Order: sequence, then C-alpha cells, then structure tokens
Amino acid sequence: MNQSANQPKIHRYLTHLALALTCLLMFNNSVFAFQTDENAAEQTAPAEQDNDKPKDETDDDKEPEFLKIGQPAPALELDYWPTDNNGLLPAIKKFAPGKIYVVNFFSTDHEYSVGKLQSMVKLQKKYADDPVQIICISTDGRDKTEEFLDKKTEDKDETYLDLLNSVSSAVDSDSRTTVNYMTRSGFLTAWTFIVGNTGKLEWLGPPTDVAEPLAKIVKGKWDLKAFAKEIEPKQNQRIRRSKANLSFNKWMVKSSKNKRWNAEKLLEALGEGAKDPANSDFRDRIEYTRMTILLRAYAGQAEFENLETDLIEAMDSFTMLSQDDLNSELNDSAWEVYEMYEAGQVERKSELMKTAKVMAEKALKFRPKSGAVNDTMAHFAYLIDGDLDRAIELQELAVKNSGDSQAGELEKFLEFLKKEQATGKKKSLQKKSNDDEEEDDTESDF
Repeated sequence: MNQSANQPKIHRYLTHLALALTCLLMFNNSVFAFQTDENAAEQTAPAEQDNDKPKDETDDDKEPEFLKIGQPAPALELDYWPTDNNGLLPAIKKFAPGKIYVVNFFSTDHEYSVGKLQSMVKLQKKYADDPVQIICISTDGRDKTEEFLDKKTEDKDETYLDLLNSVSSAVDSDSRTTVNYMTRSGFLTAWTFIVGNTGKLEWLGPPTDVAEPLAKIVKGKWDLKAFAKEIEPKQNQRIRRSKANLSFNKWMVKSSKNKRWNAEKLLEALGEGAKDPANSDFRDRIEYTRMTILLRAYAGQAEFENLETDLIEAMDSFTMLSQDDLNSELNDSAWEVYEMYEAGQVERKSELMKTAKVMAEKALKFRPKSGAVNDTMAHFAYLIDGDLDRAIELQELAVKNSGDSQAGELEKFLEFLKKEQATGKKKSLQKKSNDDEEEDDTESDF
C-alpha cells in the first residue's frame, strides 16, 4: 500500500491528535481537581487570592478530598427539579436527620443507567410509608434532560416525565454534585449512593445492587463498618488511579507549557517522561498515551522511523506496568490491533498481533467475567493459538456476561466458531475476504 501518498494527511491527523490529547488532559485535570465552596469562591475572585503563593502553585494542585463510606454526604448542588411526587418528595440541598436518601445518577444517552430508572420508581413505591426519598439526578443539562423526559419509555405506555413523577428528579447542570459523588468516591461507575438517617454515606454501587443494602438500612440492620472495610481496598485502588491521573495531567500541562507540539515532539516528550524516576507513579499513563499515538500512527500508515518496533515496545511496556485499574485500556488497545488485522493491515501471526494477545491475556486476568474482555481474548485464542475449543469457551462466557445491547454481535462470532467446529471448514475474519469463500488451512490467513 502507498504510504507516501497518505503522509501529509496522516501528519495533520497526528498533530491534531497530539493537541486533542493535551486538551483532554487539561480538561480531566479540572474534573479531578474538584473544589469546595470556599476555594471555588477564590477561583472567581482572583484579586483576592493569596499573592504569597509560589507562581506555579494553584488551587488545582491541592490534593483532592475523596469521599469514603461513613463520611458526611456532600450537599446536593442542583439547579432544576422536574419532578417531586406531587410535592411529597420536595427539592432539597441538605439531608434531613432521620430520613434515608437514595441518590441515583443517570445520563440520558446511557442505556444502562436509563434502564434502571424503572427500578428506582419501584423502590420508592415499596418504601412509600418509610422515611425514604429517592432522587434521580441527570448528569446532562436542562435542555437535553427536558427533551429526554418528553420521550416515551421502553414500554411506550408513558413518558419518562410520567415515570419519574413518582420520585424526585433533578438536573446537575454544572456537574458539581456528580463530581462530589462519582468522582470523589473514586467509583466513576458507581451510579447509586445511599445516605443514611444521620447524613452519612452508607453505601455506593451499581443501581442493580441497591435493594438489599437499602432494606437493611431501613430496618436498622446495616453493618456500616463491615461494608466500609469490605469496599476500602477497591476504593483505595480507584483513588490511587484518580491521583495518578491527576499527577499525569499536571505533568502533561506543565510539560506542554509554552510549547508547540506536533506528534513527533509529543512522542519524544512522552518517551523522556517515561524514563524519569520522578514520574514513576504515573509512568503507566505516560506509556499508555505514547502507545495510543503510535497505534493511531500505525493505523493511519504514517511513515515514522521504526514505527512498528516502537509500537511493540510501547505495548510491551504498558502491559508490564498496567494494573487492574487500567484493564479497559488494555482490552481496548488489544482490540484495536485486532481491528487492524480484520481490515487486512496486520498479518495474523505478526509480532504485533502476538503482543496484542499478551495484552488481552492480562486484561482477562484482571476481568475474567467481563463480556468484552472474553470476546477479545476469544478472537486472539482463535487466531494466534488456533485453539478453537478455548475460543468457544471464552466466547460463551462473553455472551453470558454481556449486556443485551452487545449480546447479538457476540453471538455472531460464537456461531462462527461453532460452525467451524461442526464442519471443519475455516473462513477468514478479515473484511477483505469473501465470507462465503472457504479457505484451506494452508492459506496465509490461517
């Protein structure tokens, strides 16, 4: 393929990628450096700030205060409450003593969280005679939320506004409350929180798991200390990730200050940063960013010197450094290499594919029940190892552990594997091949 013809275009693309990464990191820095009411006031009144601070020190450099089980729950900073159960569940800011609150976040275009709104309504009806208030908070703006509320629910019998009229609902337009709960807890996938009758955070987790702890809290049988001890290792791990992200973002912003970066200069800076012992706490983030740029360069057929060698080295380094908190990045990167194979850009048993398989194996070690991870590993077990039985076993787990929206696509690959098992005839997974054309085992694809 003609790489030279694409060279100017891919250089523009990578330069834009470098800039986008820098902007994204700067944005993430503001997300993780959430503020209390006091230092927020300082930010809006620069003339009153302490002039004795070192020039490079800002409020964003302060260590974030993370929210843990048993601590006072943050106040709700919400500007719009579309529903309040006809006045029975009014808008609040501070939690009333003696009352239990379920604070449930959802995004209007997030299928999972929207799908759990019905269960929140059922819970509110179940505890109608108890001092329980369920608050469903949209993480989107007012306009987008109002548009969503006018839509019909899945059963088409009512709108989402009708559905949520049985609970309190609110909009977090400035993301302050979302940050104070989801970001500060370290669990960006914990959409639901229970605030007990003393105003302390007593539980957090996915909405699917809220019913049991809520029942115990209502009955006064909840063991707060036991749950805090149980969740502490997981939360500390996620807090470590947040801190590492924050440190990495600060380093990126500082490194890029007063510099005009293109892709090559960014890669050079990342390479040097990875070698610096001072950056050991977030070296995995540096290597991930470097690997991502090299992956995009390879996919775009850029003519970087030693591109494939550097990419494989970056993948190896990131795989070695990554821990459980970077599982998604491991899996997604391995899958990106598979997609390049699928497009006919990478040979089946190339070093790049073998390196990606090692990444997938590590992702599977961290998340043995993940549908997406099992699906990725099934593809590599089939292509690299030629282990059809293991590929089928993994893909069956992928289908079993996937959501409804993913199951159909995963079942297609499972059918593909089982058909080969039954007939002994191989077909290519590459899109350039004719799916109806049977391939001999001596073909280059297999």
